[in-house]
Amino acid sequence: LNDTRNSSAEWFLPMIHFGTDNATVKYTDYGNLASVARTLRANLNLRLVVTGFADATGSEAYNNLLSFNRAQAVIDHLTKNHNIERNRLVVQWKGSNESLVPVNASFMNRRVEFRVAGPGDVDMEPPTGKKSDGY
Repeated sequence: LNDTRNSSAEWFLPMIHFGTDNATVKYTDYGNLASVARTLRANLNLRLVVTGFADATGSEAYNNLLSFNRAQAVIDHLTKNHNIERNRLVVQWKGSNESLVPVNASFMNRRVEFRVAGPGDVDMEPPTGKKSDGY
C-alpha cells in the first residue's frame, strides 16, 4: 500500500510503558513491538515518530534524558530485533511535558508513543548533547 493514510484503519500503534527510573523495554511489550514491526513491513513508505516521555518525579534535565533513552531503547529494539531500517524511525523526546494523567508518578506518563511521521519530522538531538548508557 503506497498511501498509508488509506490503510491506517487496519493497524493500531500501542504505547510502550516503562518502570520508574528505567528505559529498558519490558518483555511484556515485545509482542506490541513485533506488531509495530509488522505494520512497518506491510507499509513500506511508512515512517514513525517514536516519542519518549517521563513522569514528573525527577528533575527536568533528568526526565528529558530518560525520555530520550526510552525512545532510543524502542528504536534499538525495532532495528536490532526486527531489522527495521533506522531511517524509518524518528526519535523525539518530551521529558515530563504532556503528561497523560495528573499523578506525578503514574506509569501512564512513563511511556513511548508512536505516530506517523510527516515530511518535516526529524530526529531530535539528545538532551545535554549526549546519550546515557545507564543509570
